Parts: sequence; C-alpha cells; structure tokens
Amino acid sequence: VNDLLPNGDFESGSAEPWSPADLVEGGYGGSAYALISTNRQNWHGPNVNINLDCLQVGDIIAVTGKLKLMEGSNPATCSAHMRNGARCPTAFLKIKDKNGKEHTSSI
Repeated sequence: VNDLLPNGDFESGSAEPWSPADLVEGGYGGSAYALISTNRQNWHGPNVNINLDCLQVGDIIAVTGKLKLMEGSNPATCSAHMRNGARCPTAFLKIKDKNGKEHTSSI
C-alpha cells in the first residue's frame, strides 16, 4: 500500500489536512514546498489523521521524513540526550484501533 499519508509531499501547495501547520517554499530535494511549524506550545506539532482501513493484521508500514531545525535563519543544534533546552524534536505515531483504543509509539 502506497501513500497512506494524505498530502505527504505538500506539492499541492496546501498544508491541508495537516494542522497546525503552514507551507514554506523550497522543500527537500528540490520539491516546491515544505511543512513549517512555528510557535508551538509543549509537544503540539503538526498532525494528520491516516485511514488505516486498507491495512491487514501483519502488514508493515514505514514512516520516513526529513526535518530541518532552525533558530531564526540559522541552523540549530540539539541533543537527543537533553531533558530541557535544545532537545531534538521527537516524532510520535498514534494509532486508534477499531475499538477506539489509542496506541502511541515514538519513531
């Protein structure tokens, strides 16, 4: 199964259905757009709902992405080992099963 992620490449020129998020010109590898998320509070970053009805038990999915961490107009540094301060961003995959139970995993 390909393209489970709606608008995963942002080439439509719209950030929909991602929220909260906007687009910026100049995406990775020469693509036209990239998703941008600024002024976030706590862990709340861009999110999108994915319809997993086409998957079957035992299917394996791969989630990949590129991240550019900026401090103003300069590349920022971070450490995955810090508890506070310049800690690297973390991504989570949260799935609701057919019974409504949530399963969360860091990726």
